[in-house]
Amino acid sequence: MFPYFLALPLPSLIRQQLALLCYGLPNVRWVEEENFHLTLRYLGPLTNSEEEKIKSYLTQLFFRPFFIQLQRIGHFHSKKDQGVLWVGIQSSPPLIELKKRIDRALQPLKLPKDDRGFQPHVTLGRYQTLNKNRLEDYLLSHLNYESSLIEINQCILFRSHQTPKHLIYESIETYSSDNSNLFNE
Repeated sequence: MFPYFLALPLPSLIRQQLALLCYGLPNVRWVEEENFHLTLRYLGPLTNSEEEKIKSYLTQLFFRPFFIQLQRIGHFHSKKDQGVLWVGIQSSPPLIELKKRIDRALQPLKLPKDDRGFQPHVTLGRYQTLNKNRLEDYLLSHLNYESSLIEINQCILFRSHQTPKHLIYESIETYSSDNSNLFNE
């Protein structure tokens, strides 16, 4: 069984800009340009039956297009010296509403709850150990990072595959904003 997740894809130009931030820190496994995305819900490994149920529950997931903006670079750091470098998202009520709608749509499936809470971000890289001074320098050098506005008009169900050299995200189903009435209630 492969892990699944729901995510917002990012336009090619934004992914190219993010790739330019992926340098300068040894021991970081940088995300490959084609894999940048904003995860809305990690679903974990699923059977074919569970995948079909999720797709069925999400058929009613419609939403109006909205905009997000990436800003500030930060990191999550565990006590074991492991961590994640990320780009944050400017506060976005439509993004939070979309996340809530996804969670409500999937509630009957009794999926494990994410205890960390929703902290919208795009992962740039992961590390096992990192020099604190180098990390501080990196964060300071990108302190004012801000993307242009990004239109969000689809959400994608992805399945991930690990190969010996790469992580591959396979698009399983796309939920588009085309037929939406999300904020017309």
